[in-house]
Amino acid sequence: MSAGLALLRHLHANPEIYRHLHYISTKVVKGLQAALHKLEQDFFVNQLGSMYTFFFTSKAVQNFEDAKTSDTVLFGRYFQGMLRRGIYLAPSQYESLFLSTALTDDHIDKIIVAHEETLREILPTH
Repeated sequence: MSAGLALLRHLHANPEIYRHLHYISTKVVKGLQAALHKLEQDFFVNQLGSMYTFFFTSKAVQNFEDAKTSDTVLFGRYFQGMLRRGIYLAPSQYESLFLSTALTDDHIDKIIVAHEETLREILPTH
């Protein structure tokens, strides 16, 4: 409880942390979406604050029923490809990824490059 309260006090005193997290998450998500566009794929990336999830479905994901339309086998291949490139993701298609203020622009670029390389590797037409 003490640690949680200290964190909340720190965040309250330093609102720029949220702006920085927004910058990081927006840059990551825009990079992922740009790679999808480049590869002519219509998969979905959902984002809320510093959380995002990448869905292997062409249907907008707004609830669990929508999320279940995702190709979980393809996600498994994506997960393994990202892991081989040093990017550690949540192992389930249905989990969110949480970004941190520790991420630098170099880290973000590495995530985006690994994302595109992995998609090129696992998608049948690329």
